[in-house]
Parts: sequence; structure tokens; C-alpha cells
Amino acid sequence: MKRSMRANLRGWGMALVLAAAPLALTGCFDVNPPGPTDLSAVEKQIFDAINSIRQANGLYALTTQAGLGGVARAHSEDMLARDYLSHVNPEGKNPGDRIAAAGIAVTSWGENIAFSQGLTDPVDAVVQGWMDSPGHRENILRTTFTHTGVGVAQSGDTFYFTQVFAALPAAKSAPEPSRGWLDALRALIFPGG
Repeated sequence: MKRSMRANLRGWGMALVLAAAPLALTGCFDVNPPGPTDLSAVEKQIFDAINSIRQANGLYALTTQAGLGGVARAHSEDMLARDYLSHVNPEGKNPGDRIAAAGIAVTSWGENIAFSQGLTDPVDAVVQGWMDSPGHRENILRTTFTHTGVGVAQSGDTFYFTQVFAALPAAKSAPEPSRGWLDALRALIFPGG
């Protein structure tokens, strides 16, 4: 693990109630690093894998939320660009701060992050690593989460993964139309009815 990441792993624990410890996975290095990957396809693979796990455990599937996906992708890109692995960025902003800054109202949130390097199949390794970690697993199987966004950043054989989970406030239903005009319209259409 990189020195800067080790420093960022210390002391994260109590700052984020719903976030789990970062996950770092490394494998055998290939002498020819892979070219650019279709990151949206990787993000969808993670989304699908997490929903398969939820459904296998009797839970409903999470819904994607574009804003949460943007928050997740931006955090992965930031960790890659600035060489750290933490739920809290160098300015001290946590996932809740990033979600709020994106203008997304949530009632609760959680975040899973991971780093992989040199793995031939980083998606399966990351998802399995999250399921093997109690905190990450708890986020994946939390019954109150309804929405998610996945974001991945890549440089060669190095990937940073972020999955943001959230419970969005229930949508408010539209107010009932005024009964006065509706009843008058019905009387015109259905006289005597």
C-alpha cells in the first residue's frame, strides 16, 4: 500500500458512522498495463453485482441515481489524482458533505471505497472484498438504502472505486385538484350522473 494511503487510513473510524473502512487490493502486476477501460461498463457491473447480492438476500434492488453516481465518480477521480484512499478528502469533506454539495437531499447515506492494482478482474475482487468486510457488507445489505451511485477512476492497472448509498426522502404527492371545478366538469360531461 502506498505511504500516503497508509497515513489516510489511520483515524477514519468514528468520523463516518455509515462508511466502512477503505479496501485495498493488489495482484500480480502485468508487464503491459491495460489500456483505458469503459468505466461506465465497470460501474454497471458493480451496480448489477451489488443488486444481485441484495436480491439473493431477500432485499429489493437499489435504484441508480445520476447525482449519486456523479458524486461517486468525482470522489474516485479525486482519490486517483491526489493519491489517497479515504472517505474524507484532504479538505476534510466526507460523503455527506459531497452529497449535500451536489444538491441531493438524503435521509441517510453510506459509502464503500476500494483501490485495486494489478488485478485481472478488479470488479469481482472488489465486490467480494466488500462482502468479506463487515462494514462494507452492512452498507450493501442495509434495508433502508433505496438509491446508489457507483464511480470508478482508472490509470493503467490502478482502479479506485466508490459506491455511494442513500435513502432519499419520499417523493411528495401532488396536491389533490380542487373538487369544485372537477365536480362541475363531471356535471357537464355526465349530466344527471
